[in-house]
Formats: sequence, C-alpha cells, structure tokens
Amino acid sequence: MSCYQNIAVFDDKENELHPGSSPIEFELYTFITSIVNQCRAYADTRQIKLNINKDFSYISCRVDEITMTAALQCLLNKMIEATPCKGCINMDVSHSIKHWNLQITNGPECRQSHKKILSFISTFMLIHYCGSLQIIKKIIRLHGGKLIGSYHGRSITLRVTVPINGYCNTIQCPEVVPPVMKDDKIIRPDKKQHHILLVMADTELSNYLHKAFSILFRITILENPEQILHFSGDRLPDIIVIDETVNGIRGKEICSKIKSNTSMVHIPVILLISNNDNGSYLAHADCGVDKLEPRAINICRLKMDIQILINKHERIMKLLEKNLSDNLPSPTAKSEEDTLFINKVNKLLEKNLSTESYTVDMLSADMGMCRTKFYTKIKEITDKTPTEYMHYFKMNKAKILLVTQQYTVTEIATFLGFCNAKYFGKRFKKFYKVPPTQYIKEVF
Repeated sequence: MSCYQNIAVFDDKENELHPGSSPIEFELYTFITSIVNQCRAYADTRQIKLNINKDFSYISCRVDEITMTAALQCLLNKMIEATPCKGCINMDVSHSIKHWNLQITNGPECRQSHKKILSFISTFMLIHYCGSLQIIKKIIRLHGGKLIGSYHGRSITLRVTVPINGYCNTIQCPEVVPPVMKDDKIIRPDKKQHHILLVMADTELSNYLHKAFSILFRITILENPEQILHFSGDRLPDIIVIDETVNGIRGKEICSKIKSNTSMVHIPVILLISNNDNGSYLAHADCGVDKLEPRAINICRLKMDIQILINKHERIMKLLEKNLSDNLPSPTAKSEEDTLFINKVNKLLEKNLSTESYTVDMLSADMGMCRTKFYTKIKEITDKTPTEYMHYFKMNKAKILLVTQQYTVTEIATFLGFCNAKYFGKRFKKFYKVPPTQYIKEVF
C-alpha cells in the first residue's frame, strides 16, 4: 500500500517532514473523510464497517498533506487488521480552540476505570494488535501533536491530537500577510483585493468560506438567487461561487442565468456539487460553468482555483481593453446630457442584442426621439450614423464573447441577433478582417 511506502520513506529521514513541504490548509472533516474513503476498500475485504462522525460544522486545519495522510491511513489500516471480520470501527472528529482530535475505536466505549492508558513505546499489547507505531507517532509529534491509546480486552481506542494551526517542529508555516489599515481604509499589500460573491443559503458553509477567504478576498454573500441579475454591490464581483442548491433553486440554473446575461457573462463561475462522479460532471456541462468543485470543500484547492480563474479573466480583459478603443467609437460628449444620452443608447442596445429586427426606428422610439433628431444627436457625439454605431456595438460584444471562450460561434450569432452563424461569420470577417475562429487563435 502507498501509505506504507510513504511511511517507510519517512522512516529514513531524521526529524523532518517531506522535503520542501509545508503545512497546507484543509477543511478538517473533508480531510479525514478522504483518508477514511481510501481505506474503505481494504475494510470491505474484511467486512468491517467504517463509521465517521463529527460535532461541528466546518473548521480549517493545517497539516503536511503527504506525511499526515500516510500516517493516518496507515493507522486506520492497522486498526482494520486488528478488528475481527464483520466488526465495526467508529471514528469521532472533534476540536477545541487550539487542537483537532481524531478518536478511533474498534469496540464500544468501556468505563474509564477499566481502561489502561498506554505509552506506545513500551506497550507490547498494542504493538501485537497494530504493529509498530513509532513512525506514525513521530509524524504526529513533528506536527506538534500526540498519539495516545487505551485497550479493554480486544477493544482498542486510539486518539490523535494535533494543533489546528499546523505547528511543526521542523517547518516554519507560511504566514498570510493580512490587509493593513490606512486612513480608515483597508489596503491590500501589492494589489487590490478581489471580490468574491458567494451565492448560497447554507449559512454554516457560507460562514466558513467567508472566514477562510476574508483575509485574501472581499466577500459578499447572496442568499436569494432571484437577485443575482440585480446584484446591488458597488461593483460586479471578480468571481462567483454558487452552491449546488440555493433556496430550492439548482445551482446550474443560477449559473445559466448568469451566463445568459450580457453584463455578467464574462464573470468566472464556480459551482459546488455533492457527487464527484463523471455523471454529475456531465450533467452540468451545458450550464456554462467555468469550474466544478466538490461540495466536500478542499479549501486549499478552492483558493487556488479561484485565483487561477481570476488571473485568467484579468488576462482576457487586458486583451480586450488593448483593442477596444480601436473598434468602438469614442464619444465626444460635450456635456453631462451627452454622456447620459450615449449611456442610455448603450443600455438599450445591450437589452436588445438578441433581437434580430431591432432597427434604428425602434431605438430612436425607445429613446423618445424622432428618427431625424436621434440621427443628428448620435452622429454629433460618436461621428457615426445610428446604423454604424449599432453595428460597432454588436461587433465589440461579439469580440468579448469570443474571447471568454464560453460560447460557440453559432451561440454567439444567435445571442447577437444574427440570422445564422454563416452570416455572422461573414460580417465579423468584414469588420475584423479575419473569421471568428482565426481571431481567437491570434488573440491567444
């Protein structure tokens, strides 16, 4: 088994953890559950039932992943070996303010007076049942923890206690630099604080994520998914994390709404799902989600995936900003009235993007102006005729949708109100001098 190989490799080292390693943040119950699941196949061969319980909602811990996983997996496998066939092993995960605990027992609890508390160095009984535990004990000790046990007859109880903050004797845990206060404002070191929108009604999960992310990101929690398209924050989020179900509405439906909205389509979306099987992934393939994550949170990977998606989004936006001014006419507003005018035009064009028959007459009517007066006004501000400006607006939107790589050419054509993909491709090529597919290759 790989856990025994990792333990054997560690035994060759003196008082050090895996070379180059450092404690990684995990959600405690998720971390323990993943180890238990790796041992289930072995337990099944002996018809031994594995039960795991907890007395808390969510909490983070920091451990060296390779060595602690190997140690706990090896410990549990040893307990499986020491348990009679068709037996049962119960695991209880708990925590105090500074430590987390894992208690493993293969029999019912007995009275404290009948228990014998043992030192693993000198206990021949447990060595007989569980084999040598010296290396496991060393790994736990290097995490600043301890391993104790007791037995009564053939029933064994093991208890692992480890500091939550990931203290190790041989490693200095990396510290996250918090934001600092300056002139009553939070200042992020090196760069601005990115904004995460959590769409979830599970308060235990949202509170945990808020606590885990708040030192790195600005967090907003939205419990009512019906408000997602009318988000009232002072600026749009840099990324959205959606729970599998929010107040009875499926997360994939919320994601589809976001990706169908022209103002939010560019925002990366992570969707949490309970089942981590291929069928669940395929079932969410059509909602436009950028990343699927298990609802059993791996907080370290989730943080990294969030940062990767934000970085990718920012690179795309920089590419768009680089050429945007060359394609969309810059309005020469001479007054606040002109600015309000062009902003209203843009909002109406955005609202009617998918309407194939949306004409200049309809736009001028929506603006509350006659065609002649509207023509003169927009020509004065943009130096383009209404028809030209409407076309420029659609071509810029086409470019944005292409660069996000979320839609096919056919979907974009429909989204922008073109009769078919062929006609859209023809107009796009005439405008940008290259077909849509070639444009993407040149951009990236």
